[in-house]
Amino acid sequence: MKKVKVEVNKFGHSLAEIYQSTNAKMALARKKKDGSYETTHELAKCKDFLHDAMACMFIKGRKSSIYGFNYDPETMPQAETDRMVVYATGIGEKDAENALSIILAIEDANKLDEHTVLLTTEDGGFLFIGPSEWTWSPAAVSMFSGSIRMGQYGNAGGTTQGLRDLFTEMLDMSGNDPEYVAGYGGPKLVDRLGGLLSDASVMWRSPDVNGHGPYKDFNNCRLHHGCGWVSYAGDKMAAATGDGAF
Repeated sequence: MKKVKVEVNKFGHSLAEIYQSTNAKMALARKKKDGSYETTHELAKCKDFLHDAMACMFIKGRKSSIYGFNYDPETMPQAETDRMVVYATGIGEKDAENALSIILAIEDANKLDEHTVLLTTEDGGFLFIGPSEWTWSPAAVSMFSGSIRMGQYGNAGGTTQGLRDLFTEMLDMSGNDPEYVAGYGGPKLVDRLGGLLSDASVMWRSPDVNGHGPYKDFNNCRLHHGCGWVSYAGDKMAAATGDGAF
């Protein structure tokens, strides 16, 4: 795999994160004019900090501040929105390849024409670059980063059936992510995720002007806790938004 240079920016923010059964740390990243990349916010283990940051790119004037995590696109590097770019460290090559296989399997379930690629970085980390559909909703961003964490549990083979098999195996595993998978259907979860990347009801900008799109009115706590992939899988976002979107 081609190695690329990534500048891991430090912003002086100290995150207060709950225990995570993974060593993976992630951040949205962007390509610089010289062809290298840079992170746009502090590295985080929690998958949902990434959708907190992405919200600021789609909601004009929004800044994110929760549990020590801060993101202000006016003063910090702006994340890309025409594709998903995530830098990950703290994982090995096998885990990264497993993570890619999970992401590709979800793309297979959603019948995407474009697919995520994996690059190694000069500092021993990894860069995941995926199609723009992954940026379109908080649940999608959360699932992308969550898939990177799940790489430590096995390989999905890049197919819908492979993802069903992996989620079945994860029923007998321990850790944050296996507990989420078990709690929301195990292999049946794949059916729910099959519509995630085309679900206009949860997108930052719904095609229907009278549709979803309430995120601009959400405080940081409500967005962080109520809009990730776990909430999506459990149909909790309808209650969080108050509009019964699904």
